[in-house]
Amino acid sequence: MTFIALRGNRESISQSSESYKNKIIEFMYIRGYLLTHDSAIDGILPDLIFNRPYIDGKKETWVESKFKDLSLKDTDFLSEFGRYFNGYLRRSELQRFKLFIFIRKCSAQSNWKNIFEETKGYPDDIKTLKQSIEDCLVGNDLEIFKRTSNDDFSFFINDVTIVEGGYEDVSRIADSLAETDKFNVEKSLLEDKSNLKNIPEVLTSNILKVTVFPRQLWVADAKENLDNEFWEENIDIVDLAYYYNKKIYSLIPISLDNWIFNYIKENTIANIELEKWKEDEYHKINILKYLIKIFIVFKGHEIGLWYDNYLNCLFFSNNKLQDEELKFRNRVVSRVYRKNGEINYVKHDALTVDVNYVSNYFYVIFNLIILFTKDGKEIIRGEQARALHYNFTKEYTFNNTEKSKLLYWINIFQLQNKTFSERESFLFSSPLTVSCPVSYEGGEIFDVTLLDFIKED
Repeated sequence: MTFIALRGNRESISQSSESYKNKIIEFMYIRGYLLTHDSAIDGILPDLIFNRPYIDGKKETWVESKFKDLSLKDTDFLSEFGRYFNGYLRRSELQRFKLFIFIRKCSAQSNWKNIFEETKGYPDDIKTLKQSIEDCLVGNDLEIFKRTSNDDFSFFINDVTIVEGGYEDVSRIADSLAETDKFNVEKSLLEDKSNLKNIPEVLTSNILKVTVFPRQLWVADAKENLDNEFWEENIDIVDLAYYYNKKIYSLIPISLDNWIFNYIKENTIANIELEKWKEDEYHKINILKYLIKIFIVFKGHEIGLWYDNYLNCLFFSNNKLQDEELKFRNRVVSRVYRKNGEINYVKHDALTVDVNYVSNYFYVIFNLIILFTKDGKEIIRGEQARALHYNFTKEYTFNNTEKSKLLYWINIFQLQNKTFSERESFLFSSPLTVSCPVSYEGGEIFDVTLLDFIKED
């Protein structure tokens, strides 16, 4: 959050809102920002959209121009600010924008500083602002806004910069900046030099390699009335078995005391030694990918995680809703939010699991997500739920907090330990890393994942 006061001793000369907007474009250009969209042409919510590729990579900066005296009680502004917040949360973390609001004069300036000045940012004032916005919104905008938390709103506030100054003030600062080399945008764009530091860096991924496989699997022919739809509806993923191509493959022996026995043909049970398995390569890869995944889900169930097949995620259900937060080994993984003394919703840290096959190796890909439930168990679904649940980026180079969470989640599975009933099972590497001789100094996030760099060697 930032509050910048450009206003000098002189009042700004009389200008139109359009000339004020043009002066802002000049100001941003000198700071290294390139104009990409204009509301007058593109019909977008913000007045202007900029990009600063040399510093911010692909991250956009949105600009709102307010050529007037503006109060934090202005209902039109509060409603507009709420729509910005909703749009911010709907985007993935990689696509979230920074917001600059240029205001000719902030009425009751101290109120603005209490929220947007970095040294202040008083939580009570931020909470009051959020409530004021909620009171101004209607319809779908209100429904989306009400499902957000104070933490979400504070996170958004941190990406907002308030710039107070009229036409003359912005013009004066722009002229001053134009005289220095460090804000020379042409120089920065033409300079054939990466923003690198000569310091080695190790990048940690969200990818684990499968290092050990069980020596054998069990297989049996499925009964004729069994199909994929029946299997998906009736078989729990943690049963460590998979229906594929009219056969059932299992990580544990299929016997009379195993209820899967009811779905197989008699006298068809056999075991398969993986090293001698003659299955078609395509089928073999698909079977192993699924068995690797359900093994990890099984490990999650051992420590109390629930699995949701629709969202493909693992999360801790909150069985003690009288507690405001659920802790698992000293980390908060579920938090209850109340309204008027009743449960409004429960926010959960969660994890998705995917398995890829690249260059003759299997890799498990973990991704952090946030999801919301009505009561700690029932995930909120429906048309609006997609905007409610959201993913974190898969590249953690510039986000140490999320990297820490990711490594925590991977650690609680204990995937490097052979604990699956003392039988041979899958084992996994630690998260894969890439060693770089130099480190990048800036905010650019790349669109590739570590899988793009994995070769046969």
